[in-house]
Amino acid sequence: MNSYLEVNFANVFADQARLRPAAPAIEDGENSLTYGELELATNRLAAVLVEMGFVKGQRAILFAGKNVASVVVIFGIVKAGGVYVPVDKEIPSGRLQLILGETAPAVFFEPYGVNATVPELPSGCMLVSRDVVAECIREGKAAGGADAVGDAAGDAVGKAGGDAVGNVVIEPDDLCYIMYTSGSTGRPKGVPISHGNFGAFMDSIDSVFIMSEQSRCMNTLPFYFDGCIVDTFFPLYKGASLYISPALPMPGLLVNILVQKKITHFTATPSVLTLLYQYLDARGITLNNLEMIMSGAEVCDKKVIHFFLGINPGMKVINGYGPTEATCDAVTYTISEPSDNMSGYFPIGYPLKHVKAFLQTAAGELTDEAGSKGELLLAGPQVFKGYLQRPEESARALEEINGEVYYHTGDLCCINADGVIDFLGRVDEEFKLNGYRIHPNEVRQALLRMPGVKATEIVVATAGNERLLCAAVILSREGDGESLKALPHQLGSLLPSYMIPRIFAEYRELPMSPTMKTDRKKLQAEIEVKLTETNKSFFSMIEDTIGADK
Repeated sequence: MNSYLEVNFANVFADQARLRPAAPAIEDGENSLTYGELELATNRLAAVLVEMGFVKGQRAILFAGKNVASVVVIFGIVKAGGVYVPVDKEIPSGRLQLILGETAPAVFFEPYGVNATVPELPSGCMLVSRDVVAECIREGKAAGGADAVGDAAGDAVGKAGGDAVGNVVIEPDDLCYIMYTSGSTGRPKGVPISHGNFGAFMDSIDSVFIMSEQSRCMNTLPFYFDGCIVDTFFPLYKGASLYISPALPMPGLLVNILVQKKITHFTATPSVLTLLYQYLDARGITLNNLEMIMSGAEVCDKKVIHFFLGINPGMKVINGYGPTEATCDAVTYTISEPSDNMSGYFPIGYPLKHVKAFLQTAAGELTDEAGSKGELLLAGPQVFKGYLQRPEESARALEEINGEVYYHTGDLCCINADGVIDFLGRVDEEFKLNGYRIHPNEVRQALLRMPGVKATEIVVATAGNERLLCAAVILSREGDGESLKALPHQLGSLLPSYMIPRIFAEYRELPMSPTMKTDRKKLQAEIEVKLTETNKSFFSMIEDTIGADK
């Protein structure tokens, strides 16, 4: 493929399957597939969908478990011309019903390898059983297995590829997936990404996250998180072998995979990197094969990055920045040497080759000059064209300037003397915690629906080395500890687990700023002081703590 316009989600590993069908592609500890087997299994599933009446442009929802089957399902959907919509198996029913209503799926895949129940499906939505997926995988292994290697396997893959998906023609503007993020209106937003967006990102990141057919990669991120695009699908684009790690990022399990599988590349959020650093450092374990790590989604402590840089000569850590709306990473900074200055954080870096990045000053002007400060705006073929069924929010997020459509990231940045972009904070309230984007208004609105909650504010407080999502609440009955302690369970029906606060603090009145707005900085500071005095998750800022131990 000579141009990124020729790359799409459906053909991302087609060359590898044709030229290296017997090469290992993916495994999860229980199942594994070569590139030839992966091509044949996904083509077969695409053919099954087409035979069921699934047509180009329709949506398909799956509970995205961390397993080989999920990867087969994703590629089967896009090869049939469809749009995959991955969701967390623990998604609250109300949130799932909203997604079902907005995406109007034609197909819902029965959960495979996860404990989740099939919801009530919209009229006309077809259910594909896990047995169908398993049979496609068995057929792929049978046709492209050990007896079919070299030219024979390549011929088999080519024949299946020609027969499997009929006359589906995929164009750059066709959608390949929709991922949901936290919404400022209190409702999650669907971010549609096209095959052209995806192809541009593959070409962009290729010159930064350097890997080859000999690379051995580990996936750590869930398939409903945009980071999986570089974490899972880029290694397949490069012909590397990929190990899908368990859903729970337990450092001991991840280290075992890193050592036993001789992993050379992996992607992880700073939170997971920190866990790995603590585990490795305490035990003196070395990772002799590791070459490169991609991280991002939140800021990372310099001492953690310095530790990994010291593992092997030539080791590199890439600090990646990018919203879901720009497909994945849009700005990156390659770190190959420790910093002399341990204060602050590493820059987010330079825009990728298919990304235009400018700062919009308070005066509304675009600039990329050193010393400038403003909101980061992104443009180029990686950037989406608008939220699903959110015209007003799309109009606020996208702005045409000098004939180019820019996405307002909401991130306040500056450009240092070397021309590198530094992240300063959020222009609005949205933040990232443990790799997840959270808009506090969505958490606020859920809390205000709880019986007994009169008012609330959401902040992130630091306790030791941990950042905690905290809710300050004013209760209808002051001092009602039982109501306060019931909130996490009640919120579980409305919010995913990562959006449920870890700390609940009762207030009589929330601190106010001179402009009569809630003083969130003062609120955060008060809670942080309290966290140095107690190890409880529920406490009162009116009197002594009223809660239970963590």
